Amino acid sequence: MVLVHGVFDSAACWFPVLDALVAAGRRVIAVDLPGHGASPRIERDFSLQHLAEAVHVTLRDAGVTSADVVGHSLGGLVSQQLAQTRPELVASLTLEDPAWGVASAPGLFPEILVQRVGQLATWSPQQILENGRAAHPEWDERDTAGWLEAKIDVDVGLTQASQDWIAATGPQAWDVYPGPVHLLTGECERGALVSPAMVEAASLTLGNRLVHRHVPGVGHDIRKDAKDTYVAALTEFLRDVHGSHV
Repeated sequence: MVLVHGVFDSAACWFPVLDALVAAGRRVIAVDLPGHGASPRIERDFSLQHLAEAVHVTLRDAGVTSADVVGHSLGGLVSQQLAQTRPELVASLTLEDPAWGVASAPGLFPEILVQRVGQLATWSPQQILENGRAAHPEWDERDTAGWLEAKIDVDVGLTQASQDWIAATGPQAWDVYPGPVHLLTGECERGALVSPAMVEAASLTLGNRLVHRHVPGVGHDIRKDAKDTYVAALTEFLRDVHGSHV
């Protein structure tokens, strides 16, 4: 299984869900996308093609030829791009509130994220931590610590690179990948990005290949807001895809 984080996050943001998956006997690779975590800084672009290829290279170097791919937010778009460009590599696809709803003209970095980078570039680690705790008081300390680590490691120059988030993916962009898709959504009123209309669009395109799980009372970070529900839903989906041995 490969876990693909969202923008300004890193592999550190998958704990403690990562622990639960490993404890269940799964081999799990949590990637750091370019410009995040321990990965190199952004050198040329921040396009979905470039990010998906970085995930492919990570899996190739690890000797992985097929994987269950799980992506959150931007990582959902990257995972969807990977499924479209290298469908043979993706055994199943789980999207946790993918960033289909980010409004931006092609080639431009979303303005709200530009503002966020400005904050990360000027705030102290303590300010970032206090902001995270205020925004997510329900998270446990390990989640908050991983969130802080990721924010400190972000390449603040990435907003100067070109991107194509809107041009490349969306709830209807499924013309190549033939496999199952697991969509986890939260409440838009609590900050989730995927609207009911987007779910409907994905359902019309994917038909019975789509398994949609709406989790009440959570926002954009479903795995942190409702870890047990998240792990149970992912386990059930993978069992249905691969059989009872998963």
